[in-house]
Amino acid sequence: MAGKYSKVAAQLPRADPKDGKFQEQVNARKAELGKTEQAAGPLAKLYAGLKADKVELEAQEKALNINLAEVEQLMWSACESAGVESLGLEGGGSISVSPDISVSVNNRDKMREWAVANGLERELTLYASTVESIMKQRLLAGADIPSCVTLGSYTKTNYRRG
Repeated sequence: MAGKYSKVAAQLPRADPKDGKFQEQVNARKAELGKTEQAAGPLAKLYAGLKADKVELEAQEKALNINLAEVEQLMWSACESAGVESLGLEGGGSISVSPDISVSVNNRDKMREWAVANGLERELTLYASTVESIMKQRLLAGADIPSCVTLGSYTKTNYRRG
């Protein structure tokens, strides 16, 4: 297999691409499927079919999310007009609406300065995706990887529809 990380990945220990319960379920399914399909060609065909199913379901989910947001926003207006904050549903359950606050940072440098000045430096977080990107760049550049980071390699699948 050829890829951007082929040379460096060979030097790293293998790592499962998923963790925990999800991977346990995947491993159980792999054991089941492995009994019948082991050739790369039929597995690739099966993968393409499953990927197409997923794309279709995601399109349905997107349309459903739009419908849900439409009804939700209409409900907000209706509840506000009626002065209602909670609605009981037939068969039990309820829906409530209430205000919330949106927060966004428009100057990361100033926010960092403020956090440090207010003793919150330990609350500042690098997202996992950012750490991953930085470490991959360092690995390709031959730079040192900090001892607090563990690297491993796994095989990922890229699918291009024909």
